[in-house]
Amino acid sequence: IKNADYIIDMGPEGGVKGGKIISTGSVEKVAKDHKKTKSYTGYYLDLELKNAKS
Repeated sequence: IKNADYIIDMGPEGGVKGGKIISTGSVEKVAKDHKKTKSYTGYYLDLELKNAKS
């Protein structure tokens, strides 16, 4: 996912609590917006990007 050009994040959960588009865009945008969108994918991408910079 970290190397993707564009992400469509479906969620926020699975089954009846999921299936909605909660975030779209570049890796950086999905990571940056994770608090606003409640995206688990964005949360973990944000951690990965921060670790890659250190």
